[in-house]
Amino acid sequence: MAQASKNKDKESANPAQVKKKNQDKLKKFVQYTPDIAFLCSLRNPVMLDVNDLFIEFSADSKKNIIGNTLRKLGYWYNEQDWLDFLQKIKITGHCLNQETIFNASDGRRYPVYISGRLIKTQNESYIITTLRDISGRKDLEEAFRKQSELSSKVIETAAEGICMCHAIEDFPFVCFTIWNQSMVRLTGYEMDQINRLGWYQTVYPDPDYQKKARDRMLRMRLGDNLKAEEWEIVRADGGKKIVRISTSTVMDADGTPHSLAIIQDATKFRDLTRALRESQTHYQALFEKSPAVILLIDPQTSEIIDANPSACTFYGYDHAGLTSMLISDINILTADEIEHEMGKAKSASQNHFAFKHRLANGEVKAVDVYSGPIVMEGKELLYSVVIDATERQEAQRNLMEKERLMAAIKTAGAVCHEFNQPLQVIVTHAELMFEKYENSPEVLKDYAVYQKEAIKMAGITHRLQNLTQFKTKTYINDVEILDLVKSSN
Repeated sequence: MAQASKNKDKESANPAQVKKKNQDKLKKFVQYTPDIAFLCSLRNPVMLDVNDLFIEFSADSKKNIIGNTLRKLGYWYNEQDWLDFLQKIKITGHCLNQETIFNASDGRRYPVYISGRLIKTQNESYIITTLRDISGRKDLEEAFRKQSELSSKVIETAAEGICMCHAIEDFPFVCFTIWNQSMVRLTGYEMDQINRLGWYQTVYPDPDYQKKARDRMLRMRLGDNLKAEEWEIVRADGGKKIVRISTSTVMDADGTPHSLAIIQDATKFRDLTRALRESQTHYQALFEKSPAVILLIDPQTSEIIDANPSACTFYGYDHAGLTSMLISDINILTADEIEHEMGKAKSASQNHFAFKHRLANGEVKAVDVYSGPIVMEGKELLYSVVIDATERQEAQRNLMEKERLMAAIKTAGAVCHEFNQPLQVIVTHAELMFEKYENSPEVLKDYAVYQKEAIKMAGITHRLQNLTQFKTKTYINDVEILDLVKSSN
């Protein structure tokens, strides 16, 4: 007993050892705790120890941390958070899950929960502090917030009316919790108005129709959802509107059923349907009754999707036969060439083409094709009008023939005009020479040659003056020249 008293007196006599012993115990706790942790004194406060998790989290070194004050280390993004934390520790002895931002040494910032407890010894007070990284939770919260905002925007800006309601016991017996702007446009009511005045009572004012709507709503709650059902509602301004309603049931966390409804303005839909039907009828009339040859071609597969009666008559096939063919069965170009030309038509870079098409009887006809893209039932096709170019090409050939003949006649006229005068001079001089030297055999011989060639030249000019068509013949080096004999009358 005397020895124990002696040891106690010895410890009391050495407070530094007592302090160190207490700190060692606290340091062991910091090292063994599974959380990010550090030990600091309440005064200053100076960092006394950190565990490995703290070193990793702070991206700092233990050498730099120990002995420094928390203010100098700059771990707190908002120093006031740390001061509030210390104040709570001093007043209550503990602080649990205070949210703050932790600055790591490498510049990264982490949202954390900071918790601490005050530990008092005989002559010193310490704070054991733990940190919990809540970055993951914050990321999830932010993602959820963004998703919620996006969902709200989608609902609010949707072209269709979107609303959600649940049954209540008191008037008006239905309470809406979602009511987007399209619902306001459709009905003329805001959500608070419809909740005050009642859904059935406002949009279905007719008692019989209202009862029908209530009965339908009851069946919906029993699982018989509406699927694009048309209903007539009365707007706030008294106007009537046909709407299409589709519903589904959603259960909340308490098990309360909520009815989600998507409501579309069927008036526009009916107008569009009628316009589409009229457009299709008009197109069909133009397609079926047109005297022009019309083909619908799939540019991806080269299939002839449709052909009008004029096309069947022109090509000599019945409708079933023609629409079972590829355009390459008709067009005499190669498949690659056809694909290239269809690419031009599809891109609208060219819409007029000159092709040769083979008919059912084997005859090949020159055709002009006017082709361009058209979308039918969501699919892009080529709308092609085919015109028999035989007569046009024959007319073009005749026109070219006439133009060449006229050019030849004009040229021949000019040649004759320039040629006849020198020829006349030559003939006159030959006659004078003959009269002067008619007794000379040599002169007579030369005169006969002059006379023969002059007559020949006169014949050429005569033919040039009487051109009626343009005919050519092959000359030296395969050059085509005017055939005077065949071209003149």
